Amino acid sequence: MDSDEDADLQKLHGWASQAEQLWEQVLAKPIDVERVVIVDNGTREVRAGIFVAQALNHANHHREQVCAILTGLGIEPPDIQAWEFAWATGRIWERK
Repeated sequence: MDSDEDADLQKLHGWASQAEQLWEQVLAKPIDVERVVIVDNGTREVRAGIFVAQALNHANHHREQVCAILTGLGIEPPDIQAWEFAWATGRIWERK
């Protein structure tokens, strides 16, 4: 990689780190889904519940894109459903 690519990756990493910190703050406490959030440089208002739902939906699109790329390369993508994550990490279990 040349220095411009390194700089771009460093910038991307910085944005991702900022987003991670913001989401950790938001998700650390109950979300008032009716709270009004100002977005788009102050030009729009939206309910917090819609903002969170859109973020989750948007992430699904990126996961689908990655799976499509892997499939196109002849690689079987992993099962990335939330249920599979729950089983793999002990967050779901058989009821006794």
